[in-house]
Amino acid sequence: MISALASDQSDISVPVLSRSPLLSEAELCDCVAIGDVYAQAAIALRPGLPESVAWVIADWGEREAVISLAVNLCTYLAEPVLGRMLARYGEDGEVREAILARGDLPASIRSDLVSATADALSAFVTSAGWMTAERAGRTCRETRESGVVEIAAGELQVEGSLPLGLVRHLRQQEQLTPALILRGLLSGNRSLFEAALCELSGQGAERVRGFVAAWSGAGFAALYTRANLPPGLLPVFRAALAAQDDYGLIYAAGQRPQLSKLLIEGTLRALDAMAGPDLGRVMALLHRLRAEAARTEARAMSTDLIASTLAPPVEISSVAPLEIEIEQEPGNIAIAA
Repeated sequence: MISALASDQSDISVPVLSRSPLLSEAELCDCVAIGDVYAQAAIALRPGLPESVAWVIADWGEREAVISLAVNLCTYLAEPVLGRMLARYGEDGEVREAILARGDLPASIRSDLVSATADALSAFVTSAGWMTAERAGRTCRETRESGVVEIAAGELQVEGSLPLGLVRHLRQQEQLTPALILRGLLSGNRSLFEAALCELSGQGAERVRGFVAAWSGAGFAALYTRANLPPGLLPVFRAALAAQDDYGLIYAAGQRPQLSKLLIEGTLRALDAMAGPDLGRVMALLHRLRAEAARTEARAMSTDLIASTLAPPVEISSVAPLEIEIEQEPGNIAIAA
């Protein structure tokens, strides 16, 4: 009887699909496959939904059912389920917003959200004629890389370990590039660089950290070669690490990491006396990053200036009057608040 009601028209099946504890996982999966969007949404909103049913909704469900699944905070959604939802509906702003509202997102999914949002914005400004395709693509790439650096720094602060899962996901997505790794270093953070070396070389975290700390030695050069990073960029990474040692980590715990002009200019000074086939493009990249850092710094200063001008004025009546006490001896005057 319950199975028959669950397979009926949606105005009859929805109460059963959303509440009945007698339906098995297999029956719920079948109802997702054969039901309309109302039936799918009713199943997606069930508390404690099994992972297999959540996967079927993510893989087969209509847009509204996927949104219903995303907002169902009483159901744990595994990383593959969230990834499939983004793969199908990543260009949809409401789907992205519903997924982002969840508080249990792994770093890889947050990275995919950043990429999907950047791609959507790039497509919008290009179609509107506000930017050329080349400029929109560069802006999209810079936005994605900045988001990844921030996510990696957050992983280190919250989990206390290197963002190895995030780096592995980026490598699978072919987004783990030397430019991204260099941006992380120039943002005052080594966690992304160290995690990338662990992933690419197969070495443990403690061993990698030791080699990175001694970046001028032969051990670091051997680790870099084993990671199969571009040989011509070894002086660039060494210069960035040297700048970090000179200026220290620029951002503090809990503060959003961003490109540092000090680190970029220190790296540029170290590379000025060098020459190589790969350094020309790297120098151009560093100059673009310096310009980006300058824009970010100018925006922050403008925001602070606007906030200071909009601050409520101090009321004169709220200022405590000064009390002046004149002692007997001439020239002795005491002022107390």
